[in-house]
Amino acid sequence: MEDSILKEATKEQMVADINAALEGAFEQIHALHGAGSTLANKVEIMEVLYALNDRFLDIVRPCLDGVALQCRKGCAHCCEFRVEALPVEALRIAAHLGRQGDEPLAEWTRSLEAQASYARGRSEKDYQRKCTFMDQEGACRIYEVRPFKCRVYHSLDEESCRVHRKNYKIGLLGQLESMVVQSVVELFGQAGLSMVPGELSQSVLKALKDPGAEAVWFARGNPFR
Repeated sequence: MEDSILKEATKEQMVADINAALEGAFEQIHALHGAGSTLANKVEIMEVLYALNDRFLDIVRPCLDGVALQCRKGCAHCCEFRVEALPVEALRIAAHLGRQGDEPLAEWTRSLEAQASYARGRSEKDYQRKCTFMDQEGACRIYEVRPFKCRVYHSLDEESCRVHRKNYKIGLLGQLESMVVQSVVELFGQAGLSMVPGELSQSVLKALKDPGAEAVWFARGNPFR
């Protein structure tokens, strides 16, 4: 991010707040990492990561000078891009859908099958289809369990998203997000857990249809290849 879009008077406090947020989050993550090897435990680690991402946004937003975030509920241009989910995220989303009952689950499965078929073999450049998790009003139906990739869109220019399919975002947030994600990927990797991302609909569909996917992941495999 260019320095010109940050208020000079806020930079010192912003850096201090970011460092405090990082220190607190990493302390929680490392404590949780040593506490167990269950999906719930790994999801809890991801939730700390998500909360840290939200905290970064809260810290940086008041420091912007003359620009503002354009993202809002119902603005869903980025929800037509190809999205990838980490294995732990796909398993979490599948578990969330599975708790909704047989009829909704059957509907989700049909929807995901269509989306996964469209996604097969398509690169990000060739992918332009509304996310299966988006409702008619442009709101996310799995917002509370959406993957990290969806959480890091903070656009400063709606037109760039809508017309040019580019996310003109706050560079500082991107740098922080990349650093934290890499740290967590390495942490999970130390336990032999795959953190190779896969296309969202394909991965969630696999997790729904294969009851052994979670066991494969904890056996240091990647069920979403």
